[in-house]
Amino acid sequence: MLLMTLAPAIALCPTLPISTVKIDGSFFTKIETDLRSRKVIEVVTAFGHSLGLQIVAEGVETEAQYIIVRDVGCDLIQGFYFSRPRFGVDFWSYFPA
Repeated sequence: MLLMTLAPAIALCPTLPISTVKIDGSFFTKIETDLRSRKVIEVVTAFGHSLGLQIVAEGVETEAQYIIVRDVGCDLIQGFYFSRPRFGVDFWSYFPA
């Protein structure tokens, strides 16, 4: 059995000079089928919002993941669902003039 103690990390959150929490993309790879992954995202999002923090979902790759993350209430969403990485001139061509 693996035991995890979160209390020390959680106790520090209100004192840290942060404005944003980024949820790692590894949670989103299983979000459609793994209830635990979804619950972690829900709890982290609710906890962060209760502290006035902005929540970023990293690594969203499918429409189903996007819908779940949007419905959970993440403030910003990153991932291949929107676009692959772009560089230089190609980056700016992505935006209309």
